[in-house]
Amino acid sequence: MQVRNTLFAANATCAQPTCFTFSLAGGATSVFDFGTAVDPGMNTFSAANTGTGLLVKVNAAVTVDAVADTWAVSAQGADSLGRYVLGSAPCGTSTCSVTTGAGRNDVVQSGALKLAGP
Repeated sequence: MQVRNTLFAANATCAQPTCFTFSLAGGATSVFDFGTAVDPGMNTFSAANTGTGLLVKVNAAVTVDAVADTWAVSAQGADSLGRYVLGSAPCGTSTCSVTTGAGRNDVVQSGALKLAGP
């Protein structure tokens, strides 16, 4: 699956951790491309008032690419523009893949979510 320039928006109020704007589930051969360094996603993940933008529950070997997307500002390490920047937590200096975490932008239950980097 490849997605570019799309707004994922919730229109209801619900409580974390049970409400997600968009949920991903997949097996070992699944491909989720919401943006890469070569082909930026430019998607926006917008959660409901108390929900979470993206649930990642894919095979442990799968990485969901979500580079150059916009998230809730100043949440889970996103900057004041809602972007993840290399060298700023939770990102390393050369890549930004998270395998755990739960908050306003994402919940990663299994697999990995790549937010910045090559």
